[in-house]
Amino acid sequence: MTLFERVSKREHAIVRLNLIIALAFALFVVAQPAVPTWEFLRLIGTFLLLTIPLSALSLLGFALLNARGPGMLGALQDRWRSDRFVTLLWPVLLFAIVMSSFSAFKQRILPHAGFHFDPALAAIDRSIFGVDLGLWLHKSIGSPLLTYFLDGVYHAWFLPMSVGVGIVALCTDARTRMQYMTAFTMTWIGLGSILAYLLPAAGPCFYGVLVGPIGNGPFEAVNDALVADRAARAADFLFTIEVRDMLLDRFNDPDLSIGGGISAIPSIHNAMAVLFALVGYRFNRVFGLCMSAFAALIWLGSVYLNWHYAIDGIVGAAGAIGLWYGAGFLTGPAHAKEPAAERVLAGGTTFAKR
Repeated sequence: MTLFERVSKREHAIVRLNLIIALAFALFVVAQPAVPTWEFLRLIGTFLLLTIPLSALSLLGFALLNARGPGMLGALQDRWRSDRFVTLLWPVLLFAIVMSSFSAFKQRILPHAGFHFDPALAAIDRSIFGVDLGLWLHKSIGSPLLTYFLDGVYHAWFLPMSVGVGIVALCTDARTRMQYMTAFTMTWIGLGSILAYLLPAAGPCFYGVLVGPIGNGPFEAVNDALVADRAARAADFLFTIEVRDMLLDRFNDPDLSIGGGISAIPSIHNAMAVLFALVGYRFNRVFGLCMSAFAALIWLGSVYLNWHYAIDGIVGAAGAIGLWYGAGFLTGPAHAKEPAAERVLAGGTTFAKR
């Protein structure tokens, strides 16, 4: 049996579709004059290197979930015999291609669209909530303790975004793996790149620098409140302030880097957090509820920490839900026959044993 014969024909087709979309997007990005070819290749290499610890952490998570069954080592040996980890290989490879292309697009192509949509987004927020929500939150419930709590939660998002790819790949059934990775690909390309280019905006914390002084008052007040909360804790570090300053420093840097680029709508932080919740229910109800709470905190934090307008998260969440169910339609019905029986794992998760 060859390596690629260890996945079903249906999964084989979904893998091809995702890789074709991801590679087409990568070729489009690298063909743009604003993207230096060697910088782009270096960025892809960096993400490929990141897949090594990502895969290691994913395998560790898979082994821990099976500690009460065949044992950690036994679970890894069984999985190796069944599919040679090919069901981990293609998701992390797709992750590297999609994330490097998105990073280059956001840093070098998206700025050419300008940041002229911010006033409209701020106006939409005021029409929905009647106030500048971020400033209202600080005045109503703001405190240094809440600031540091939301700051930690918001920036911990990177862990489920990255390692979550491998956990879903190994610890769910084939259909969930295909659905999640398809939605993952389309979220970063369709929402984070294409829609972000059509609705270019910088976000509240960058309003004064990249949009203009008119209308910046409420957002500057939130920035001042965050600085005051940091001072009240007698701390020298707050992720939000450090990352904000880093993004501004790198805004005109010709070198591509992980995590660079500025964009507001749709909020990919919120979109991905909603995807975490949707796939969480495929593990079990309790985990799904926990990830739903996490998604709610991400939305609250995105506004409170001045990263996004409230509408950014609403659009991101709605887009993620649509893409999740669209990906489910592409991957086929849940009752579709697979060439092998599924084995239930610890914690209610499943994987296809081939």
